[in-house]
Amino acid sequence: MIEEKITNEELVKQYKTQMQTGDKASANYTFNRIINNNIGTIYMLIEAVAIERNDITEEDKKDLQQESMIAVMQGIKTYDETKARFNTHVHNQVEY
Repeated sequence: MIEEKITNEELVKQYKTQMQTGDKASANYTFNRIINNNIGTIYMLIEAVAIERNDITEEDKKDLQQESMIAVMQGIKTYDETKARFNTHVHNQVEY
């Protein structure tokens, strides 16, 4: 199945609508699309932190990945499209 390319902002709006209407199956699918859309960015940020700080271990990277994924999950629920782009909103929630 070929998925159409839509923005994180559109996906988050779609997710919230699906949750409000009780369409949990579609909401779960959309939620996973949002996570998958942002995995590359998360890994890139973690690698940037690792380069900046020479003392980060592989275990630290795994911790940062988990914390970042939690921030994305929380960001989906707290995102307000009138205040920022989704990526900016999530990035601001992740504290390294």
